[in-house]
Amino acid sequence: MNARWYRLNSFAPLLKCLPSDAIMATYDESSGQKYHIIRELIPADWVRFEAHARRVKELLIRTNGLGNIHDLGLSGSDVSIVAQHFGDRPVLPNLQRSENEFIGWREEIRLLLRCPVRTIRLDYRRDPELYSGALTSELQLVRRLDTVESLSMGSRLPIAHQLSLLATMPNLSYLSIMVDDQRGSISWMSDLAALPAGSFPKLRTLQLSSVAMEWYRSSTQAVSTLETFLGAVKSHMLFSQLVVRFHKSQSHPEDYADELRKLCSCIARDYPTLESLEIVTLCMPITPSVVSPLCALRNLHILRLPWLMIDPRPGTIQHFASSWPQLTELQWGTRYESSQGALTTIATLRAVLDSFPGLEVLGMQLDTSSTLGRRAFEELPLGEVVQHRSLLSLSLGKSYISEDVIEPLALALARMVPATQISLLHVSPRRQSVTEEGVLPRIVSRMRELAQA
Repeated sequence: MNARWYRLNSFAPLLKCLPSDAIMATYDESSGQKYHIIRELIPADWVRFEAHARRVKELLIRTNGLGNIHDLGLSGSDVSIVAQHFGDRPVLPNLQRSENEFIGWREEIRLLLRCPVRTIRLDYRRDPELYSGALTSELQLVRRLDTVESLSMGSRLPIAHQLSLLATMPNLSYLSIMVDDQRGSISWMSDLAALPAGSFPKLRTLQLSSVAMEWYRSSTQAVSTLETFLGAVKSHMLFSQLVVRFHKSQSHPEDYADELRKLCSCIARDYPTLESLEIVTLCMPITPSVVSPLCALRNLHILRLPWLMIDPRPGTIQHFASSWPQLTELQWGTRYESSQGALTTIATLRAVLDSFPGLEVLGMQLDTSSTLGRRAFEELPLGEVVQHRSLLSLSLGKSYISEDVIEPLALALARMVPATQISLLHVSPRRQSVTEEGVLPRIVSRMRELAQA
């Protein structure tokens, strides 16, 4: 074991640092391998134990196939020995992150989870109704950890019902909630009115996610649940960053679009001072009309809509630009399909850069594989291009780039971005989405050559 920070999913590394005559290992199918302290530990043993414990920064607890907690490596009697030695002191004094894939902690976890833990994730993939009492108990423990800054509640936990337990956490700045409509999340929202004044005093980021949509009769139920939740907490949770994520959908596209438009209206109405918004719809692409209510959010600095279908017409892009004048990061991007074909071309990229002069980070997709996409290079008057001097990062992930446009695309990008900043430009492709592996790195390389010429 070296002197660097490391993560644990077992007490075994700590116990193995003790002399061999002080410990003994046993194994059984129900609880797995455990280490037992078989003699009284002397001061030198504890010095060695504590020296190793101070190096632990992350504690990642997993479950076995039956959902049983395993591999913590301490028997019940040994927990008492360790607890008696440490008293009120934390066993892992530098622990900052704890990720637990279960509810119903054993005593050894309670012993470990003391300040200064900063990040906690709770998850459980079995029936949460069987563990509602355990969840309440564990949240009572979590809320007493004053140093916790980030808390994620994973799949299928009825956290909305228990939210009041977390409201007074003094340093909680990031809260992630998985909403499970199948378990009646909408009916639980009535409890949120009981949140005390001054709830979540330092909350900055709220992330709401839906479980896999195949568990629903329709994804519109999940969207409705999130809308209800946001409406219920609007006077209690003064966050400035909101992330909303959906997964697979079985809904009719028109029904889903209508519900998502209502959600966008709810966000714009109830959270007009939002500074950062991300909506990820893995279910299906969304059209500009669906997110048009978001134009009321005049304070946005960061907007991520990776499944938004871009309408390349100058009027549409300029309308969005006038609505979000302070944007420094914009992520959007599936190809806009119409009767004319895929229209997200280099001309669209130029229109976006011209319309959002303050952008530092831009993520979108290009299509140069179609006839229309290749023709865009011929129609673009490169000599008139104004360089975009604030752009630091450009992501072209999932772009469709053909071999024959490497040179003109590199030339176009080089003229859009100042030569002094091309070295700072970050192009991050996803290989499986590019027509030919290695195309984008070659474009970046060619851009740098052009800048030096």
